[in-house]
Amino acid sequence: LAGEKFLYLYLLSTAKMVQMTLLHGLFEWSASSLSALGALSLFVNGDVGTAQYIGECALQMQERCESEAGKATTFASFYVFLFHHMKPLQSLSKLFLEGYQSGMRTGDKSAAMICLFSYVFLQYVIGKPLKMIEEQCKVSVSQMEELKEGEQALCQKISWQFYLNLMGLSNETVELRGKAMDETGVEFTTLSHAMFVLTKVNAYSLFGEYELGARMALKRADKQVLSLKGGSFRSMIFLFHRSLCLYAMVRKNRKKNEKYTAEASRIRKQLTDSLKEQNPNVLHYVSILNAEHEALEHKKNQEGDVCRLYNDAIIMSARGGYTHDAALAQE
Repeated sequence: LAGEKFLYLYLLSTAKMVQMTLLHGLFEWSASSLSALGALSLFVNGDVGTAQYIGECALQMQERCESEAGKATTFASFYVFLFHHMKPLQSLSKLFLEGYQSGMRTGDKSAAMICLFSYVFLQYVIGKPLKMIEEQCKVSVSQMEELKEGEQALCQKISWQFYLNLMGLSNETVELRGKAMDETGVEFTTLSHAMFVLTKVNAYSLFGEYELGARMALKRADKQVLSLKGGSFRSMIFLFHRSLCLYAMVRKNRKKNEKYTAEASRIRKQLTDSLKEQNPNVLHYVSILNAEHEALEHKKNQEGDVCRLYNDAIIMSARGGYTHDAALAQE
C-alpha cells in the first residue's frame, strides 16, 4: 500500500487505537498511537500547536506505561515528524539513540532502524565530519540487512553513496553509483523514493547541477513524505536545496523562468512561515534564501546590502553548527 490510500487507512487504524485507550485505559501501544495521531494531525491540519500538544501527551503517556514495548515507535513518530518544529535538531541525537536501543531491547526492530537511520542522517544535517558519518552508514546498513529491514537499508545506502560522492570516494557526483549502491534499476518504495529524490536534489545543489535540480523541484514529487508539515525533519533540507536550485536557474535566465521564480518564492515563504511559528531550525535556511532573493531584486547601488545579508546568513549558519551550509552561503 502507498500514497493517499495508505494515509487514510493509517489514520483510521491510528484513531481506532487512540479510541481504545480512551475507552479501556492504557495498553502497550497507547502512547505510540497517540504520537502517530499528532504527526498525522500536523500533515492534515497544519497546526503545529495542536500536534505538539498531542505529541507531548503521548510522551507523558509513554512514561506512565509499565511496559517499554512501543517506546521506539513513540519516539520515531514524535522525534522524526514533530520535534523539529519546536526544538533544535542538535538535541535529537541522544533521543534517536534511546529510541534505537529501546526498539532493540523490545524486538521492535522496524522502529529501531528508523531511529538509527534518522540518527545517522541527523549527523550530516548538523555538520558532523563526513568520514565519521560514512563509517556509521557502513555499520548501520549491515545491521539493517541482517534484520531484514530492506526499506531502511536502501534509504541508508542512498545517503551513504551521497556521502561517498561528497568525499570524492566515487567517480560520480550527482549519480548515486559506487561502493554503496547503484541507482540504476532500483525498485523503490514510497519512502525510499522520497529519500532518493531528496538526496538527488541535495547533490544537484551542492555539485552545481542547478538545471537538473530545478527540473526535479518543479515535479513536486513525493509531496506527502517530504511535506514541511507532516513530513520528517529531512523535509527542511530538501526544501532549502530545491529553492537554491530554482534561484540559480532564475539568475541564469531571468526572462524565461517565471515558473522557477514562483516556485522558489513559494518555498521561501513556507520556510519563513515556519520560522514565524517558532521553528528554530530554519533560521539559517531563511537567511540564505533571503539573500538569494535580494540578489535577484537588488539595484546596482545596493550590492552592499546583499553582501550584508549573505554575511549574516554565514554567521547564523556557523553559530548553529551548520558548517556546510555556512560554506555554501560563502560561495
